[in-house]
Amino acid sequence: MKVIDRIDNLIQFQKRFKKHATLGRGTLRIGRRIPKSLILPVVLTESKEIIGYIKIELLIWLQFKDIIRHPEIIKREYPDYKNILKDIKTIYPDLKRNAWMTFYGFKFLKKQSKEIK
Repeated sequence: MKVIDRIDNLIQFQKRFKKHATLGRGTLRIGRRIPKSLILPVVLTESKEIIGYIKIELLIWLQFKDIIRHPEIIKREYPDYKNILKDIKTIYPDLKRNAWMTFYGFKFLKKQSKEIK
């Protein structure tokens, strides 16, 4: 039985989500993932540019159908929780209700942060 789908050594965001990434709240990803380390580079998908780093503070594995049961995710990722399921389906249109997801709650670190070692 495969438990972990992927080990992330970086976090990619499309350019249109750059501002969201730099707010330092969190991100949902498809599959059960773990980070290679607690500090990961943030890369723009289109240009492969590193725009900073994230320091992972929270990791939650959950099924898509259970997102609204996790106040940590709502607080960090979707303060307007009424649109959460619709927004996620816009990004991942083929996502099934029982699909596994990973939520990374994080703090955004600028490239020159002293926390990056």
